[in-house]
Amino acid sequence: MRALLLPHSQLGPTRSWVRTQIRALGSAAAPAQEFARLQHADIEPSPAFAAAETSWPTQPPRPAPQPSSTATSDSTAPTKKTARKPRPRKAVLTLLPAALDRLRLIQSTEGKLIKVSVVAKGCAGGAYKLEYVDRVDKFDEVVEQDGVKVLVDAKSLMKLIGSKMSYQDDLLASRFVFDNPNVVSTCGCEESFATKEDEERLLKLTN
Repeated sequence: MRALLLPHSQLGPTRSWVRTQIRALGSAAAPAQEFARLQHADIEPSPAFAAAETSWPTQPPRPAPQPSSTATSDSTAPTKKTARKPRPRKAVLTLLPAALDRLRLIQSTEGKLIKVSVVAKGCAGGAYKLEYVDRVDKFDEVVEQDGVKVLVDAKSLMKLIGSKMSYQDDLLASRFVFDNPNVVSTCGCEESFATKEDEERLLKLTN
């Protein structure tokens, strides 16, 4: 804080009241305010007063506020929801090479499809049934692999899901065979079998 002191001879007798007011205010900004007031009042200051006004200290501009270092763009940006990937569907029936060759031969000669189902039969409770069909029913499951189509009966899906189908040709017989993970027991002759679904249904009946 400093006051402007100018000789009375330089300001002239008409400026003495300015000097008194500046000393009373005692701030660096006061001379500039008085000078502006003199301009609006049509009072022209002396050259010495104008030269002294240019040397008054000015207050430096305040620095702009800096963003906080802890704030990140990720905190304000909307989070994108990642699409959930669908789980791979378990194959109802997988056709092994021997079954593919036999089915391809049947379809080329007979011109029909083979439908696989599980029917109630035998002492264990169920057996595989394969039959020729000309058309696909509404609820049949179509298994297509390497250009070969096989139908699975809708009522037998839970008993066949995950099975592998092959073809066996030996001295005793030629037939399609199945490796079924749902089978829990078979009869002595292995012509019939029971699945997890059969055991659960039997358990409900006994309880």
